[in-house]
Amino acid sequence: MEKARALDELEGDLTQEIAETGHYRLDSREEHILADLLERGLGTLLDRRTSRLVTQITVRHIGEYCGPLCGHGGREFLFPDGTVFLLVVDWVS
Repeated sequence: MEKARALDELEGDLTQEIAETGHYRLDSREEHILADLLERGLGTLLDRRTSRLVTQITVRHIGEYCGPLCGHGGREFLFPDGTVFLLVVDWVS
């Protein structure tokens, strides 16, 4: 129930901000909600460069572990041409 409410709020915020400015800057919570939806194949993704729907994306897990309390990790979401359209930082130590 809480995720559904968060998604409704996110959709409303996204729609308003994109209508006003042409883009939207996600906060950390919103990035993780969007990343979760993309990984599960939910939603519709439009490539604004081509005005075409994107039917396939690649998720690349990235990170570096350099020892105890040292490193970072996250996910890159890529269009079919290899362009990263979303980078989510999942952990930093």
